This record gives sequence, C-alpha cells and structure tokens, in this order.
Amino acid sequence: MNRKEIKAEAKEILRTNMGAIIKPYLLLTLTSLVISWSISENIPKNIDITLSFIFNLLLYPISLGLISYILKFIRKKEFNKKEIFKFYTKFILSAGLYVLIYIFVSLWTLLLVIPGIIAAISYAMAPYLMVDGNDDPLNCITESKKIMNGYKWDYLKFMFSFFWWYLIIIFAFWYVIPYIMVSEALYYEELKKLTLINETI
Repeated sequence: MNRKEIKAEAKEILRTNMGAIIKPYLLLTLTSLVISWSISENIPKNIDITLSFIFNLLLYPISLGLISYILKFIRKKEFNKKEIFKFYTKFILSAGLYVLIYIFVSLWTLLLVIPGIIAAISYAMAPYLMVDGNDDPLNCITESKKIMNGYKWDYLKFMFSFFWWYLIIIFAFWYVIPYIMVSEALYYEELKKLTLINETI
C-alpha cells in the first residue's frame, strides 16, 4: 500500500473541497458536545466508564454517517449533509456493531495489550463495510478480519505516519481530523481493490 500517495490524495481532496468536508465534521463535533453535555448533566460523575460507553454508543451512528459522507464524496457520488444522520434509522445495527467491537477488543485486551491492539486493527474496516451495505454487524467484523489479513502491520504503520499531526491536533483539529478520516477512507478503497485482485488470482 502506497501510504504517501494516499495521504497526498487526501490533502488534495481537502485543498479543493475543504468547505464541503469540514462542515459535516463540525456538525459532528457540535452534536458530540451536545450529547456529552446532556449525559454529563444526567449521570453521576463516579461512573466514567459507563458514561464514556454510552457517549460513544450514541455518537456511533453519526461516525458511520460521516464515513458514508466521505466515501460518497471521494467516489464522486451524490451526497448531502443529512447523510451523517441516516444511521440513526439503523440504530440497532450500528449499536450492535459498536458493542460487538467493544466486547471483542476488551476480551482480547484482558489477555494482553498487544492482542487487544491487533484485534482493534483487525476490526478497523468493519464500520466501512456496514456503510457499504452490510447490515450484519458480526459479518462486518468477520469480513474486516478477512480483508485486513496481511495488512494489519501496514495499517498500523499507516496510522503511525500521522504521529506528528496528532501533536498539533489541539491547534488544528479542524484540519487534522478530516485529513485523517479522508486518508483512512482512501486506504479502505485501496484495500478493497487489493483484496479483490487477490481473490481473482
């Protein structure tokens, strides 16, 4: 996988379409702040783990919606800002995917941290597969493991290549997060092509 080309393409997409990409991301940020405030006001402060879980669960459909928005954008398909809310109509499915990933990663992490990291990487493409029409949460995880087979180390290096960007995220979050999300979406697109090629050989 050519990480430099993927990141260069992501930068070009943002350079020419920053407004279209950043608006739904800012909407996601605003929604997350509202949800966070609502939960923190109604749940006791001494249950931080539960609070974090509920927060992420409620926000997960928007994360899937943003992935859908970005994928349609880079595929040059018709899209609109309402795209990021559409997975609330499939809340049970999206919540099921989030819960299964959370459980599986947590169980692997109970063994050791490394297996937990490997598991998280193996499931990294599950949200993209659900966005692409797979409505079976468990099957999304299974298929993610298949397409990530042989690419887990490459994906880890790809994510680590954003290290310096993470250091300035506080000062330029409005650019860094969209840049990483677009890059990961492009990585998924390339991974699908490579997987399809390998299956036909």
